[in-house]
Amino acid sequence: MNNLNIGDTIVVDETRTGNRQLESTFTSSWKPLMEDNSNEWTVLESEQGDLAKITNRFTTRATRMNGYSYTTGYEFRCIRRSPNSYFLGRKIYSS
Repeated sequence: MNNLNIGDTIVVDETRTGNRQLESTFTSSWKPLMEDNSNEWTVLESEQGDLAKITNRFTTRATRMNGYSYTTGYEFRCIRRSPNSYFLGRKIYSS
């Protein structure tokens, strides 16, 4: 393994892998759920545990998902309702 020095450049493919996995999950799991609930918030994931960490992770994911071109027409957010944190999404229909 090569040692890296300050100022060296490196190619990291992990981001693209994560993005592809999110896109796959969006297309196969979340999108069909939101299609059936036009303009209504749909629970896409729910988790219990350390609510601060879970809420932070879901909020970060929502921010990322709101910026991807393949999610145009959809909106994502996180809410916290003890004892759970929820990752939500909805399809936006313009009037």
